[in-house]
Amino acid sequence: AGVVSVWRTTTDTIPTPPSSPPHPSPPNKRRKVSVSGMGRNEEAVVPGPSALEAHGISRRDVVRLLTQSLLELGYERAAVALQADSGVELESAAVLAFRRGVVDGEWGKVLSLIPELQSEEGEAEVRFLINEQRYLELLEAGNTRDALNCLRSDLTPSKRGSARLHHLSSLMVCQNATDLRRRAGWDGAGIVSRTKLLAALQAHIPAHVLLPSHRLEALITQAIDYQKANCLYHNMSEESYSL
Repeated sequence: AGVVSVWRTTTDTIPTPPSSPPHPSPPNKRRKVSVSGMGRNEEAVVPGPSALEAHGISRRDVVRLLTQSLLELGYERAAVALQADSGVELESAAVLAFRRGVVDGEWGKVLSLIPELQSEEGEAEVRFLINEQRYLELLEAGNTRDALNCLRSDLTPSKRGSARLHHLSSLMVCQNATDLRRRAGWDGAGIVSRTKLLAALQAHIPAHVLLPSHRLEALITQAIDYQKANCLYHNMSEESYSL
């Protein structure tokens, strides 16, 4: 096949779309602050509003995402330093106590902290899930009397689905702990089932109170999936991506 040449005269013009001017972030401000390592009352740069804040995303939420991600990646000292520098805590003292109480199985303490979670809409489901775990742990420990009291006083009045309550009550006749775990589809008392409980509770607690685990990782994954779905020339054989 021959080579096709395309000639353009000097009078031809190539139209270019008008480019919109960039939107730089507002300039940083300077003020006198006491900064560790800089001496007393040194002049330091105080960050101005970021581009994310222009879209309604608060700096506090960004700092919390970064802090959580640093902790999950194992950079505890960096996370502590970020909280100290920003003045933004990942979670309040009440939420930390709630999380620790769930992991440790301190159900009385956990139930008393529910009002601190600001989850009015999901409070009933939060209470039910916690009492369900407590009920199963009492059964596994052979404490049938307290388990029956939990079923009658805490679970049944919640008026959750009758089928679900009937299934829970049927577990009273399990022959042993192994039978209980099998019939309940449950991992038994301990860190595994309590971690799963905490994940289930997060769906009913506002994110600004209890940040879902691996939140930044989930957001990055969503962004990658969106870009792949909208890329005409995406190579699906790629196994790793650069951010």
